[in-house]
Amino acid sequence: MKRVRTLEHRGTEIVHLDFSGIQDAAEAQEIMNTAQTVIAAIPERTGLTLTDVTDATFDAKVAEALWKLLRANKPHVRAAAVVGIGTEEQRMLFDLVTHQSRRRMEVFDDVERAKDWLVERGTGAE
Repeated sequence: MKRVRTLEHRGTEIVHLDFSGIQDAAEAQEIMNTAQTVIAAIPERTGLTLTDVTDATFDAKVAEALWKLLRANKPHVRAAAVVGIGTEEQRMLFDLVTHQSRRRMEVFDDVERAKDWLVERGTGAE
């Protein structure tokens, strides 16, 4: 399965970044490199992203790379959601990365709710 792909939900395209189960920094970096290319091709302020970090483990190096990815993609993303934050460590990392990147991402426990929220943001006025 591709770790970065475009999916359609209720007629709206969402870029899905699948970090679920990732334990290897090199694999996480590969996903981020692909995501950077895909998201950079989206017109400014129109992209919707859904990031799944279920059972993923990130070290400081990966956290820094995530921060850089979020900063670089900021002009292209209208709304971003994340699912799978299940541990206190993941929550702390998420808070740090989003604060440092000055990006807002909504956290969800359920993928379908996250997709619904993204569709609402993608079709509504900001």
